[in-house]
Amino acid sequence: MTDNCLELRSVKKSFSNFTLNNITFSLPKGYIMGLVGSNGAGKTTTIKLILNMLDKEQGDISIFGLDNVKCERQIQQNIGVVFDRSFYVDEWTINEVEKAVSPFYDEWDRSAFSETIKRFELSHKAKVGTLSRGMQMKLMLACAFSHNAKILILDEPTSGLDPLARGCYLTFYCV
Repeated sequence: MTDNCLELRSVKKSFSNFTLNNITFSLPKGYIMGLVGSNGAGKTTTIKLILNMLDKEQGDISIFGLDNVKCERQIQQNIGVVFDRSFYVDEWTINEVEKAVSPFYDEWDRSAFSETIKRFELSHKAKVGTLSRGMQMKLMLACAFSHNAKILILDEPTSGLDPLARGCYLTFYCV
């Protein structure tokens, strides 16, 4: 077993007007890492490749020493993800979000979710569509924190949060 939570080796992905080429880095256990770059530099594309949401053209991606494609289900149990915008149904309440998300995780912790929602001052009965962008980000963070994830992958999670809440969340963190 590797001491790295995440490893990318010579990863390539091409689009008609953009290519990520020879992306190589690793995230050791217990470390925090941020990807910094201008808009369009490939940060979100890199995250989508890690999560197997996009097919890589070449290279290797491993999470906890496991191939991100071959062992996708096992890996996803241990990853908390927050994207730069909400993907939950606007008509759902926060309780309905939990009901929809929790079955995907073997170690979902209802009390952790409830406590995080409370700490973020969200109402379980609030509908996603009525939440501000910052409150939607908090909801996504609550979901990411509620299933004993071993690595957090956060794509601009402070975007939309008020200044007091900004700076508390980072891009990659591996326990």
